[in-house]
Amino acid sequence: MDLISSFSHTELDSVVYRTSSGSAANGAALTTTRALEGDPVVIIHGCPLYRDCFTRAVVESIKNPIVAFSGANSFLETSDRRAALLILCISGIAPEQAERQLETLLAEKEPGTIVVVVGDHESSSRVRQLMGKGIRGYIPTSLPLRATIEALNLIQAGGTFAPADSLLDPVSESANDSVTTARSNTAMMFTAKQTAVIEAIRRGKANKVIAYELNMCESTVKVHVRNIMKKLQAKNRTQVALLTQHMARPRD
Repeated sequence: MDLISSFSHTELDSVVYRTSSGSAANGAALTTTRALEGDPVVIIHGCPLYRDCFTRAVVESIKNPIVAFSGANSFLETSDRRAALLILCISGIAPEQAERQLETLLAEKEPGTIVVVVGDHESSSRVRQLMGKGIRGYIPTSLPLRATIEALNLIQAGGTFAPADSLLDPVSESANDSVTTARSNTAMMFTAKQTAVIEAIRRGKANKVIAYELNMCESTVKVHVRNIMKKLQAKNRTQVALLTQHMARPRD
């Protein structure tokens, strides 16, 4: 019996992992008391421990059922390939293998399925290369869990997510000077006042508080916020905070 089609919409949520051969892994079932809602979110990673931890971390935060597989082929072997999100975790995987899995998923996925990649690399050129293949998000493993959940919810709601430096820097840079380049890009894209406003937004402060702390009129703060959102193509303050997660923070 294949993994996804074995669920009925009257059953409870469950997470069942498969080994590379497609058989169910012993002791890998996780059941919650929440009814199934919509197509599943599919997590793909070759490491059972990583897969289990990631699934348990997101299962209470995402309304859709969560199912997990050890590889792209294991998922594609199922008779029902419906998925709201396909999350391909390439952490610890050789680049060639990651490329093959991603290309296979993009070619064989159902129309409308959103593909997200989670990985260790934060090189601007690498992230832009992956985004150019048609994925809707790249989430680095350096991102905290809470921000990762917010990024997944943002993507599922129709947005796009990638590390800020990959969006700000139009040219590739080496891994050795990526931090320096990110700081330079921030200075070029935003004024000092805008950078201070971004930092305040990341800390969850309201416009009135930002105006007081930065000695501005509240109307001026609103103008800065609008300009920041326009530059980042963000729809709200939460997206601003997510998209600037890796920007250099001004010194206190």
